[in-house]
Amino acid sequence: MLRLYGLGAIANRLNYHHGLAVDDPDEQTIAVGSMKELALFLKSERKLPDPQIGISPAGFAHAEWQVGERGILAMEFLPCDGLTRFAAISAPAQRGVQRIRVHGTLPKDHALSAVCAIKI
Repeated sequence: MLRLYGLGAIANRLNYHHGLAVDDPDEQTIAVGSMKELALFLKSERKLPDPQIGISPAGFAHAEWQVGERGILAMEFLPCDGLTRFAAISAPAQRGVQRIRVHGTLPKDHALSAVCAIKI
């Protein structure tokens, strides 16, 4: 599905992670439901740049983006109910400017709204 939407690099990365688990039993396998949630999210949020993709210790798809002035957004896609565990942090603090953080477990749309609200 990702390739159909022009996200071939992400499809390749997910295939790479799947291949690691097939070749090495010590590697974490990715939960299929989590991978599906990531794919649906990326399909619907085409304005986001391609993220760094990984697998969490629980076997869930994990995506990470650099945002704003050296801020970061990380999302872990849970395999059921469309929930996403997320954390975002603004750029490093500067004199007179405090670093802003937000995190939680919410449906994907609400997670993005929470992140956008702090303007990381």
